[in-house]
Amino acid sequence: MPISEETVTENLLLDLYQKYPGEVTIVPFTKPLEGKTGADWAWSFESSDGTRSFPMLVQAKALDHRDHEYPEIGRFIGRSKTAPKKKQIDQLMRTAKKLNFPAVYAFYNHLDDESRVPANCQSLAMIGSPMPDSWGVSLARAEDVAASLADQTFDTHRKHSMPLHCLLCSRGTGRAGPGGSPMAIALSPMPLQAPTTVRRRGPGPSEDGTWHGRHIIFDLAYEASLVATPDGGSPLLSRLRKQLPNVAGVVIVRDAPPKG
Repeated sequence: MPISEETVTENLLLDLYQKYPGEVTIVPFTKPLEGKTGADWAWSFESSDGTRSFPMLVQAKALDHRDHEYPEIGRFIGRSKTAPKKKQIDQLMRTAKKLNFPAVYAFYNHLDDESRVPANCQSLAMIGSPMPDSWGVSLARAEDVAASLADQTFDTHRKHSMPLHCLLCSRGTGRAGPGGSPMAIALSPMPLQAPTTVRRRGPGPSEDGTWHGRHIIFDLAYEASLVATPDGGSPLLSRLRKQLPNVAGVVIVRDAPPKG
């Protein structure tokens, strides 16, 4: 029985909420989603004191049951009779540019042939741990996915992808650096830079790639998480839905305070 991308995402978020050593805030919206932005979720990784963050706009796609390709990365969106359909990936990158966020694909993988899994994780090698056989969740910049969109196979897109755990790579130390998760992402093996270096009014990425503070949508999401009713209704959520039309929700991942 095939498992939907939404189910995998929900299980991933539940695991993260239960096991992440810091604080995880999940603010789901409603689900006539993805039509305007092309995105699934907006994520913000934050330092323990909240002074730095690293936001991104993430679109999830699952490997097909033959372990061969990601059939939905070339998907078109929009059903208006007057407006032409557009590629979801193009809309994702347009929205990310407007927000000044990197646009990222999260690929859900399940490989029977472990020889197809890139064995290029130096941190796991340092502690004598092998790469997971299935490679689990991998990440790729939307720009790299778009450049290879004519070929939707795993073997092509693995070349510009990295495992999810590499996003917070500790270089084999097992400890977060002084900049916490935001700086770890800025220094990750895959440079996830904002799509524009032009500073706009208000907050934006600094020279090292991290943000000072956080984007307002994450402030609104955090406030909404404190006051939303069980059915998901609140004026703050309504405001968020207008700012992020058709996005599934917001995830805020904050580091635990330093020990000692």
